[in-house]
Amino acid sequence: MRIAVYGAGAVGGFFGARLAAAGQDVAVIARGPQLEAIRADGLRVTGALDLVGRPGIATDDPAQVGPVDLILLGIKLYDLQQVTTTLAPLIGPDTAVMTLQNGIDAPVLVAQALGPERVLAGVAYVNTVLGGPGHIVARAPVQAIEYAEYQDGDSDRGRAISAICAASGFDGRFDTRHLDVLWRKFCLLTAFSGTLALTRRDAGWIQQDGAAWATMVAAFDEALATAAAVGARLPADYRDGTLARLKAMPGGAKSSMLEDLEAGRRLEVDLLNGALVREADKHGVPVPVQRAILAALRPFAGGA
Repeated sequence: MRIAVYGAGAVGGFFGARLAAAGQDVAVIARGPQLEAIRADGLRVTGALDLVGRPGIATDDPAQVGPVDLILLGIKLYDLQQVTTTLAPLIGPDTAVMTLQNGIDAPVLVAQALGPERVLAGVAYVNTVLGGPGHIVARAPVQAIEYAEYQDGDSDRGRAISAICAASGFDGRFDTRHLDVLWRKFCLLTAFSGTLALTRRDAGWIQQDGAAWATMVAAFDEALATAAAVGARLPADYRDGTLARLKAMPGGAKSSMLEDLEAGRRLEVDLLNGALVREADKHGVPVPVQRAILAALRPFAGGA
């Protein structure tokens, strides 16, 4: 399977490195200093694991890659609509496009641009940051993608991708319902990431401060009610299991939205909490805590 990783940041770069290090046929599309570093030294991962992946092609021009079997979209959601206009050189008759963005809107945008039959709705479970050009720091051993056909159901390509992920050293969990895949992460993100950014504090503060923890749990419960209203099916132990994992999380852990806020970068708050409020309003689900998080963070959505 020929794979193009579009966007070699902390998420796309990590999976590109893992695939390339395992000998998969990988092309990476990046730009600027990141591209220069990949061309010179490959994609370097340090921290929870140590490896270097050297893609067969590293370029800023999709036309230099040509048609592939699978495109992994590793760019931010707010760049996705523009990026879809540049994918044509990568598209062959059977090319699949996997979204790995936070939120629930990425598969919809790609389906509108390229057709729903091409889309795999995915989410990434990694804790990675950029340590510099071409350098990804893995801050925890967890590394997985979960995905489903946007049109739902089983597929040969879905199972083939899972096998490639396993051969490359990380989990590729193929599901048959895309709403379940998206909302399992979306509920967690809107509550945890939103509360950390709201309080400007790390996981340890949220775990120890009663008011902050109660705020996060209330936001989480609002997300769960919305997930049920839109038709997502979450496991019976999802709520208790997720809260237990959050209680056990290392105290210094931060969400990407908090780190973006601290660095003065654009926030995904409209794409996370804003999307949650939008879906809740469609289905008549009251979400006052999620709405308050959105209102408090929206002034910083554009960056410093």
